[in-house]
Amino acid sequence: ILWLDRRFPGRPLLGIKHRRNYDRTLAVHTVTIRGSDRKNRLITIYDVSRSNEQLLHIDNAPYSFSIDTRENRFAGDAYMNVENQHKLLRISERGRLTCVDLMQSNSDSHPTTSVASSQYLPCDSPEMRPDLGPLGAREFSRTNLRPAYEQLFPSVVDIDNQEEKNAEALYDLLGHLPSFWQRDDLPIEQILTTYDILFRAGEEPSNPSRADILTETVFNSARGYRTLLQGRLPIQTLIDGAAWSSNITP
Repeated sequence: ILWLDRRFPGRPLLGIKHRRNYDRTLAVHTVTIRGSDRKNRLITIYDVSRSNEQLLHIDNAPYSFSIDTRENRFAGDAYMNVENQHKLLRISERGRLTCVDLMQSNSDSHPTTSVASSQYLPCDSPEMRPDLGPLGAREFSRTNLRPAYEQLFPSVVDIDNQEEKNAEALYDLLGHLPSFWQRDDLPIEQILTTYDILFRAGEEPSNPSRADILTETVFNSARGYRTLLQGRLPIQTLIDGAAWSSNITP
């Protein structure tokens, strides 16, 4: 009996030699069982042996059973033959080791169950620790970044308090804008944008930057944004007082 794949008829997937005479009633039945993998607790047993002709014989029908553990996912398993006793070892993803003794039903010996408490495992952990090589020399330190986050992302209460604190400074800035060109303490050596005028009309910033556009001012606030939307900036007065102006807005 040959099991063929239609895509590759010249390479049989499975061959069974039944050693029987021609029989029209001979049939093959497929046993459907669930396969075991690392994502379930199911174990599938196949009782097979190899003959002198190096053919694989199935002695009994395969069957499955599950392990009574709390884990459902396993990192690996291994089969061991210790003094003619078959043992299955499975380790979960959390490091729990489970041993299952596989015995035939006609065996005279009785299965025994032994439990190793996890409270004794830390005593042997230094000896069981794997050799990680250069990775084992890695070091780490814990740092509390909460102050840095609070400085970068202030709370709503801090933002509102800062808005109220800078409200009077914003009103003074709007009052000084119409007379900006009459000030003689600010040398003008290059073209000034509207933001440059707003920046120079106010007080010196507490945290200066290399670029004025990146420096925080009292105009960079909710009140300053509302002032711009409401058209309360004396833009026309600044244009009339300048020697030359150009509007580059699209």
